[in-house]
Amino acid sequence: MAEISLLIHDLDAAITPAGTGPLRGEEFGELRVHSPASIAVSGDRITAVGPPEEVLREIPSGDEYESVDGRGRVALPGLIDCHTHPAFLGDR
Repeated sequence: MAEISLLIHDLDAAITPAGTGPLRGEEFGELRVHSPASIAVSGDRITAVGPPEEVLREIPSGDEYESVDGRGRVALPGLIDCHTHPAFLGDR
């Protein structure tokens, strides 16, 4: 794993899409819930999400990083409504 810059630890849960590749159709509704969870970040990339003991095991010893207490919180992907209406093309 790359050197991490941020660790969000002890989240009540982290929700990620199921699978490892592009999703289609009903696959969009398949989610994986990690509870409890930690998230490791390197720069602008999430490098690990999962049970705290698994994420911590992946962090090289000696790494210095910002640590954020996630107790009482849930992390989930950003929700973006990317639909459009052809009538508004060019107006916005």
